[in-house]
Amino acid sequence: MELETNKWIDVMGFLYENPIPSLRTVSKTLDITYAHVLKIVMILQDKKLVITRKRGRIREVKLTRKGKEIAVSCKKIVTYTKNAMQTT
Repeated sequence: MELETNKWIDVMGFLYENPIPSLRTVSKTLDITYAHVLKIVMILQDKKLVITRKRGRIREVKLTRKGKEIAVSCKKIVTYTKNAMQTT
């Protein structure tokens, strides 16, 4: 299963800055459909980058230690790219 690169990076960055949000919060904040966020999270979970838990009808998601390390790297790349684009 393939992932659209910028979407999973956005999700990882959001999870790094917002510990344990619901999937609905991720979806609304990033303006990505709930189904797409769920697909991204399931793939990230298979790769041991996030864990999820269900609280009633709400599914929460959290980065693992490995996920946090990758999110930091992604954040650096995104920040560098945005800065480089602004200076040109």
